[in-house]
Amino acid sequence: MRVECKACGAAYTVADEKVRGRTFKSRCKKCGNWILVVGGADSSAASLPSTPQAPPAPAPVPARASMKPPRSSGIVEGFSNSLPEFNDQTPLPATLPIKPPMPTPPPRPALGATPAPPAPTPAGGDKPTSPAKPAQRSSVPPPLPRKSSPPKRRAPLSLLVMSGPEQGRVFDLAMDAELVMGASKKADITLNDTVASRRHATVRFSAGKLQLTDLQSTNGTFVNGARAESALLELGDQILLGLTVFHVVEAGIGDGPARPVPMPARPRAFRLRIISGSSKGAEIDLPKDRPIVLGASKKVDISLQDDAMSRKHLQLMVTPAGLLVEDLGSTNGTFINAERMTKPMTLLGDDRILIGKTILQVIEF
Repeated sequence: MRVECKACGAAYTVADEKVRGRTFKSRCKKCGNWILVVGGADSSAASLPSTPQAPPAPAPVPARASMKPPRSSGIVEGFSNSLPEFNDQTPLPATLPIKPPMPTPPPRPALGATPAPPAPTPAGGDKPTSPAKPAQRSSVPPPLPRKSSPPKRRAPLSLLVMSGPEQGRVFDLAMDAELVMGASKKADITLNDTVASRRHATVRFSAGKLQLTDLQSTNGTFVNGARAESALLELGDQILLGLTVFHVVEAGIGDGPARPVPMPARPRAFRLRIISGSSKGAEIDLPKDRPIVLGASKKVDISLQDDAMSRKHLQLMVTPAGLLVEDLGSTNGTFINAERMTKPMTLLGDDRILIGKTILQVIEF
């Protein structure tokens, strides 16, 4: 069998026994091009192009057809790369979903156009109503009716402000009710007092007795000049909270003008005179609206140079009852008229205070 390269024209001779019933490729020895040799009844040869191409795609396999390749007839004509053709008459499969057409939105009114009037109301003047929905049963039970608390009875005693920012006011007390006294607006008895704590103390009238309890206030609560954490009050007792002085009076004292409220003639004023120590001869006026601290520290209200004095030694506060003095846990203690002070005391004019090596004289004017 004679084989010829169509690229360069070189001819080759191949035995018929080698190509009968076979198809194979062979490279040309002259130009290097591939030669396709097809064997069969009439043997022939074809030259492949020099540029390699992708192999042709296999033809689609029909449904329920055998997956085995057909047997060769001896001549390979090539492969078809064409796809099945469709036209307008080809029916679509029944399972293909068809989407409904999108609704056309209403046209938007032009800029500045007058809006359309509302739809007319049907005859009779009644507006069309939508059908009522059936009422649903709620799983939450209805709230129980709230029980009204009985009115509080007034206690037989009241608190009269004798001195301070609330001077002249009368605070009635209720039976079996605890009232909070302090500077907070949420307190039952609100005091416009910068020295009183927000929740300073409580008062409660029960079983014929008036109980006063301090709520760990900053400046303390005083009953008849002595500091008290808790005390039973009686008619005529005096209570000091901050700069406010209360008197326990009978209820109804402020109900009418027939019973005038006694008021102090004028507030008291005090000063301290140093009669012994490093600052001998100096005088210190005490404020009437706040407590002051005396000691050796430079951060206190009254600082004195005394090595035997604590940094925060003594607190003083002017009250209607006198000058209230309290030791602040000093190392060497505080002495009033040569006696060591163990609890807060109320001083008057000409009393003497010894702190460290300094002696102070109380002067009222």
